Amino acid sequence: MELSVAEAKDQFSKCLSRAQAGEAVIVRKHGKAVAQIIGIPEKSKNKIQFGAGRGTVKVLGDLTEPAIDPNDWECL
Repeated sequence: MELSVAEAKDQFSKCLSRAQAGEAVIVRKHGKAVAQIIGIPEKSKNKIQFGAGRGTVKVLGDLTEPAIDPNDWECL
């Protein structure tokens, strides 16, 4: 759909409806394209479900203890 600035102003709701339906709306000023109105695609829902990775990770060692011996730490 292509229309002038004045037509776009008068039919703005119609332009938005068309853009939302997937149509690109071109706005022209003195015959030159100056803007394009396009719809924003709906965001798809997250397909990852909480707990889906349960049992896929194996923890080796103690997570609350340092990874290296504290005597091997160096201080500045």
